[in-house]
Amino acid sequence: MTAASEAAIRQARTAYDKLTEAQKALVPAEVVAALNSAEAKLAEIQKDESGRKEEDAAVSISSASVSGVKDMLYTGKKVVQKKLTVKLGGKKLKSGTDYTVTYKNNKKVGKATVTIKGKGNYTGSKKATFMIRYNIAKAKIAKISNQKYKKGKAVKPSIKVTYGGKTLKLNKDYTVTYKNNKKVGKAAVVIKGKGNYSGALKKTFKIVKK
Repeated sequence: MTAASEAAIRQARTAYDKLTEAQKALVPAEVVAALNSAEAKLAEIQKDESGRKEEDAAVSISSASVSGVKDMLYTGKKVVQKKLTVKLGGKKLKSGTDYTVTYKNNKKVGKATVTIKGKGNYTGSKKATFMIRYNIAKAKIAKISNQKYKKGKAVKPSIKVTYGGKTLKLNKDYTVTYKNNKKVGKAAVVIKGKGNYSGALKKTFKIVKK
């Protein structure tokens, strides 16, 4: 609809409203109906234009930077990122006002996804992934018997590591390092989680002269 058409509709309404009741009664009903229809159409067009302007003013959140997303430890419950920060153009956005957050696969061990969806003046979405792993600190290392001193050579006893009754595999689920294992006395083995396991666990053993 052109500006001229819009102006004509408004002028027609103004002219009609200035008529007396007796004069209005002389105006054909189809003319009044046409004026009402034209005004309704004008209102609809203006509403659509207003919506388009709001959409044009909205900024896509897809190019925002997301920080504070870190790998999490398995708890058996849904885990969330408590220090998640979203910035766009140097501005820190507000959760609940500028964006909403949803999660997928955030309960079991493996890859989880967090989705940031624009809200208010922001549109679009942004995704980030993180890993959920078992805490190997909750694993158990079988008792290590006293080990024989090897005259300055490293003593590396084999170990058995279990988690929830499952025997873990060396170099797949964990790695091993030793401390103070070349002399008589107390030594230690340290296992570090790998793959679906995270964290570390320490077990001591004795090196003795036999």
